[in-house]
Amino acid sequence: MPNSETITVEIYNVQHTLQLEGRTPLEVSGLADHVNKKIDEIVETSKIADTSKVGILAALNIAEELFKLRDNKEDINKKSEGEVQELIKLIDSTLSD
Repeated sequence: MPNSETITVEIYNVQHTLQLEGRTPLEVSGLADHVNKKIDEIVETSKIADTSKVGILAALNIAEELFKLRDNKEDINKKSEGEVQELIKLIDSTLSD
C-alpha cells in the first residue's frame, strides 16, 4: 500500500504538497530549504526573474553537486580499495615469514 503521508513546503514562494515516500517531514523540509537556498543564490547572482529559468538553473546546480559528491565517493572508494589490498599483501607477507 503506498504511503499517503504528505507535507506542504514552500519553494520559491509557491506552496507544494509532497508525499513523504519514506522520508521524515524534517528531511523533506531540509530538501526544500536546500532548493530554496540554491534558488536564492541564482536570483541574487544572475538577476533572472523567470521562474522556469531559475528552477532549471537550481536543478542543474544541485545535479552538479550530486555529480561532484559521486565522483569524490568513487575516488575515496578506489583509494580505500588500494589501501586494503596493500594491507592484505603486508599481512600475507608477515604471515608467510
